[in-house]
Amino acid sequence: MKNYMLITFIAISTFSLISCKKDTPLFSATITGEDYRMCSCCGGYWVQIGNETRLCSEIVDNSIVKPQVAYPIKVKIDTAKNYAFSCETANSIKITKIELAN
Repeated sequence: MKNYMLITFIAISTFSLISCKKDTPLFSATITGEDYRMCSCCGGYWVQIGNETRLCSEIVDNSIVKPQVAYPIKVKIDTAKNYAFSCETANSIKITKIELAN
């Protein structure tokens, strides 16, 4: 019985640690405009992060960026590599969290 309780405790502890997501700080960026190129892999938004400009093909919560908005838009973002975007995988990101900058 003690072994069963120990195994159950270890399993619950392991799943608790795995499921915890650490909050990462958002960093400053500027959405400079839309990508209007006419190709099969184009589209999305141009995002300047520091001195680097990257193509963002997906914004998870797109309530901030609307077609009527004037660019540039100062934002705070968290990003992830966008592996689903096939043509410009080296430069493409996905915005996982976005807020307007103050």
